[in-house]
Amino acid sequence: MKKVIIVSLALIGIVFGFKIGGWGGISVSGVMPELSALNDTLTIVNQREVDGTDRIEFANPFLMVGGHGYGQVGQVVFGGGGGGFAMREKADSLSAKIGYGFGYGEVGFQFEPLNWLWIRPSVSLGGSGFEIELNERTVGFGEMPEDTLYVPYHHLVTAGAFNAGAALAVNFNLHMTSATFIGVELKGGYQFPLYVSDWYDQDGLIRDDVEGFGIYGPYAQVSVNFGRSGEVDLIWEEEDDEWEDF
Repeated sequence: MKKVIIVSLALIGIVFGFKIGGWGGISVSGVMPELSALNDTLTIVNQREVDGTDRIEFANPFLMVGGHGYGQVGQVVFGGGGGGFAMREKADSLSAKIGYGFGYGEVGFQFEPLNWLWIRPSVSLGGSGFEIELNERTVGFGEMPEDTLYVPYHHLVTAGAFNAGAALAVNFNLHMTSATFIGVELKGGYQFPLYVSDWYDQDGLIRDDVEGFGIYGPYAQVSVNFGRSGEVDLIWEEEDDEWEDF
């Protein structure tokens, strides 16, 4: 009986002797959404709605600037982040601007083969959204049509998605002191849409979406982090003579 209790306490000691830490920083991400259907749709608008002839071509990656923060207990890492940006493309008669952003919560399991090298697979849940604004460009040499009642083409749509993701991050850390460090994180993963909302225009009406387009898909991220970490040991080492009673 005594041996069983001693082994049990040893296991508890292992559980309660763990590493804790936290870090955060700025990140730049590149998301690779599906763009072929979107580019086709915007080209049709340029050619049919505003009498243009050019093709509009958005191209990957969609860059995002943001930040994140993480905490660590033992080998479990939890945290989250987010970011956003905007892109604009123009044709001869149409200007298209896409503003977009994302946010997520994440949990992972961290391996630390070296003091300066951390490897972390993780899963996440989050959301993303975008706004597409289309505006007719002035015609000719910057002159609007002579009809003073003419209203230039303008259209605005928004939509969002609820995403699940999986990723693999690799951290390269330079320890400034025994407890503080600065590091670079490289991360790659995939965001899969669990739910995609309807598209709404500026009047609040539901519009047909463009199949396959949304702020999700494969992505890559590079981050600069600042953090602290250390060991916490809660193993009870004091001897108790009462163990002999068993």
